[in-house]
Amino acid sequence: MSINIRRMIITETVELLTGSNLHPNNSIKARQFKELEEALPEKKVIEIEQKGEKCEKKRFELHGCENGFDDKYLDCNKLQNLKLESFNKWKISIDGMFFASVHDNKQKVMLLWTPRAACSIACQMMFETMGLLEEALTYNPFIHCYRADIYNKNRVIPPKEELSSWFILKTIVNPYRRAVSSYHHYCINQYEPEYMNISFYEYLMRIDQNLIKDCNAIQHCYAQYILGEESYVTRYYKMEFGQSKLDEINTHYGTKFRIDDKKSVHHAVKDASINIFIGHVKYNDIGIMPKKYSCFYDDKIKALVEKIYAIDIKYYNYKFKDIDNI
Repeated sequence: MSINIRRMIITETVELLTGSNLHPNNSIKARQFKELEEALPEKKVIEIEQKGEKCEKKRFELHGCENGFDDKYLDCNKLQNLKLESFNKWKISIDGMFFASVHDNKQKVMLLWTPRAACSIACQMMFETMGLLEEALTYNPFIHCYRADIYNKNRVIPPKEELSSWFILKTIVNPYRRAVSSYHHYCINQYEPEYMNISFYEYLMRIDQNLIKDCNAIQHCYAQYILGEESYVTRYYKMEFGQSKLDEINTHYGTKFRIDDKKSVHHAVKDASINIFIGHVKYNDIGIMPKKYSCFYDDKIKALVEKIYAIDIKYYNYKFKDIDNI
């Protein structure tokens, strides 16, 4: 294989896996490119590019679906083989964002979503507008099984240059809430069994220090914002706003989104009576999760989340004081 072709493949791998430098701990690009060339033998580069190796799909096996996330833009084998100390595991490119989207080619409407950001509700909402929700929930109450097993196999992703005429909605949630949700998801699914019984603070430290290795865990904690997304997104919708704000979008853009009658099958049972700080309590000692996300926060933990998810907090204009508002 020629040097130019090899560099093209490696460069594309960097783009798909890394995107932009969103985290202060990262120093990438020049050194990373050199490390990629050293870390990936020529044969392995070809295998990664052509085979799109899949990671273990624990969550989807639990719910009985076949294909999991089927996301060639972020998978375990790539992460394990790159072995870059400075590699930020949140990185996902614009191409990866569109790969994960749910879209209606006839109506030219697209939903962009992020794991652990009310994604099950958002996908149900989108499939309903496409007339596919009943079929999807009959296939499996866990909506992502239908998305991965059925929908993804039959869709046609529109070229980026054609999207200027599309209505593109991105659903987002409060990063302070999402951090707690990702923590619960990480521990209950035992993605890294030796760390299944850690505190919220310890979990955040693992993210901050780039210590999480499991790709499913990574998919559920990377930042919501993707560099350059604003060039494509027509409207952002904060899922905390409920149906009233969605009705405004429907009126203005002619869409028919509804979330007031949607629910997720894998949300944690929560106790509204808990009102104590548990940010340093081990997961197994928490018992029922508190309904108040603020129970996980003190000033130190709040500062840590603001460091990790600075781009989401700033770009989407979220405030900590709104963490318990629904």
